[in-house]
Amino acid sequence: MERINTPFIAREDITVRKKTDRAGIRKKILIAAGCLFTAAVALCLCLYFFFPIKNIRITGNHYLSEDYLRKLIGISEGDRYFFRLLSAVEDRAEQSELVRKVTVSRREGLSYLIEVEENTIVGYQISGASTDVTSTLILADGQIIPFSAEYMKNIALTPLFINISEDNCRAIAGQLGKLETDILSRISEVSVTSFTYDENMVKLTMEDGYRVYSSINGLGYMKDYFDIVINKSSQSGSCILIMEEYASAAVLECSEIEEKYIRPAN
Repeated sequence: MERINTPFIAREDITVRKKTDRAGIRKKILIAAGCLFTAAVALCLCLYFFFPIKNIRITGNHYLSEDYLRKLIGISEGDRYFFRLLSAVEDRAEQSELVRKVTVSRREGLSYLIEVEENTIVGYQISGASTDVTSTLILADGQIIPFSAEYMKNIALTPLFINISEDNCRAIAGQLGKLETDILSRISEVSVTSFTYDENMVKLTMEDGYRVYSSINGLGYMKDYFDIVINKSSQSGSCILIMEEYASAAVLECSEIEEKYIRPAN
């Protein structure tokens, strides 16, 4: 049998070759990673500089002004479209006592849609001297918070509370908060008066000329205001007396209410 001689391969040569192969693979991996990183950076820079927000639409704000909400949310046209954590934006807005919930979503055309659910504002109150005036908003949940006129979309949508204590403000607010916006917006002023049978009667001055007298708990019957006016009176300027115990309302001459029920001031 013929013997075949094979060349002897030193162990050192094998080791060097393996190290060379590993170094080559490592180098290729580093180059690929570098390329991916460069591409990612380039993509981020492209998204940052070339995709600004073009339009912001705010919905659901019956009371609050759009300018106030934009400042509260902290987003404006020209900001980066993709570089916003929407949950953080929503959390920031919901820190305001005037906002119950905010939902922010991205839409087509590099636009944002901001859907606002407000805390119901049932009125405002102004107190103090001319040099030291304090303005507060009264919310349906009983909160009384300082405010600036710039917060409001239209302050005329809410009634002015006149010389009412904080406790009564909160109690009245809870009842007015049950009313629809259309009725609430028709109340111009809220004040308190004393009747012979109830020291804490509420007087509502309506924008259409009517005056409504009710106990605090009876204010919920104002939900039927339009039916009361249409069915029981044809004269603007009459007075409406809500009788909680009878779940009813009577339309009377204002002079009759003043003579029979209103307690004279001491």
